[in-house]
Amino acid sequence: SPPTPVITTQISTRKGFGTFRPDDLRVVATVGDLLEEFDANTGAKIASLPIAKGTNPDWSPTGMELAYSDQAGDSPGLANLRSISYAAGTWGASRQLVAAGGQSNLFPSFSGDGAYLAYARGKGGHGDKTFQLWVAKSDGTVPPVELVTANRIVNSALTTGQHENSMPTWAPPGDLLWIAFNSVRPYGVVFPTGGTQQIWVSAIDP
Repeated sequence: SPPTPVITTQISTRKGFGTFRPDDLRVVATVGDLLEEFDANTGAKIASLPIAKGTNPDWSPTGMELAYSDQAGDSPGLANLRSISYAAGTWGASRQLVAAGGQSNLFPSFSGDGAYLAYARGKGGHGDKTFQLWVAKSDGTVPPVELVTANRIVNSALTTGQHENSMPTWAPPGDLLWIAFNSVRPYGVVFPTGGTQQIWVSAIDP
């Protein structure tokens, strides 16, 4: 039989976002405007993260930092991409990785080695066709880069990329880096005009 819900009984919603610590013993999940840490086995609350607002958390593979969007809600506008340090069970300082700059940076996802963050950048909100995929170095040493080919090449033709490309996630490390993402782009003769959200994959050249 299905397991008994643990974390959702604490956050009182099924519309939140959560992320496991690499050892699977802790979960950070959205609770209203906040991010809170829970015991993954019992659901007991451990701590509230020392931030004013947050959503779309992703714990790094090293377990030493957590990336998030610094506004509330599942797809808010004007969100900066930030990370917060974590060591010996204690949350530390938060730092900005990518400024909103009039847009919104959402759904960050660490690469398997923790060196990169993929995320979606657009206006925010449900059904935002302007969402584009970007990649940033997690240490902030290199300016973010748009994944132009993944965003804009459709059926071997260059498009404006207005396909709601969003929610990237990395494959485990291998000979190439890959991300999977959502897109409503046209799909051959199956969905010639697009409009249906599907999962696509793209190789990434670091």
